[in-house]
Amino acid sequence: MKSATIKKLMVNLKPDDKPGDRLICDGVESVPLKERGTFFRESLLLGALFRKSHPEVLKIAALVASMHDDPTIETVLNTYASMNGGKGIAFDGGSASAPTGKGAKVQEASPATETAAKNLKGIM
Repeated sequence: MKSATIKKLMVNLKPDDKPGDRLICDGVESVPLKERGTFFRESLLLGALFRKSHPEVLKIAALVASMHDDPTIETVLNTYASMNGGKGIAFDGGSASAPTGKGAKVQEASPATETAAKNLKGIM
């Protein structure tokens, strides 16, 4: 009988220094201990899928997390859309408009985020 391969992952986070790391730690700590393995797998799977189809979204998420005290997925998607002429992410292979909805509270990108996003666009 062949044994299954096991891969262990280790990540060093600095929640006191990096807002994104603080968000990760808060998110992990909000999940019950018995459910964390599933949470990690689901999170890594989502990241892997985004990396496969839209790798720039991961870089934008890290950028937004580093520049906002309370980053949201809406801020990430709006920053992505602003870098792509108003076209957001469509999961059918096309493009969609930036995410907006009636009464939706969306965190605006700061001037520093806009500048960093333009610089990021130039290197992607």
